[in-house]
Amino acid sequence: METLAVSLAVPLAKVMLPILLTWATARWDSFWKTKTKNEKLLGLLTRVDDAVATAVKAVQQTYLDAIERGLKDDGRLSEKEKKEAFELALATAKAQLPPEVLAGLEALYGHRLDSFLGAKIEAAVRDLKRPAMRDAFVVPGLTRQPT
Repeated sequence: METLAVSLAVPLAKVMLPILLTWATARWDSFWKTKTKNEKLLGLLTRVDDAVATAVKAVQQTYLDAIERGLKDDGRLSEKEKKEAFELALATAKAQLPPEVLAGLEALYGHRLDSFLGAKIEAAVRDLKRPAMRDAFVVPGLTRQPT
């Protein structure tokens, strides 16, 4: 009985081993391609975040500070000024991205690229308006008085 099992196992192993090795090689290759693609995408999105944050800060520093003197009595921007600031931030962010990154984004998002960047700009504006993290945590009884 033992010799029958061994005599069947050897031919079965000869057939199964190449199949298993082919499958394992394909899975390994797929894993590394996906990992590399994900890392490239992460790098691409990180560059976008940096470009958008820089663009929003630049618009804040140059454009918005320049029109600050012309604000209405309520201290708010007009709709036209908001739109101009947004368009300037969008153009600045796109100008900061290398052509290959912009091409990759256009391939990824297509006609929705401006919408994607617009959402990133709005998020960066919100972050710019937030108080510093040190002021975000308030412990009852230990609040700091403004100086």
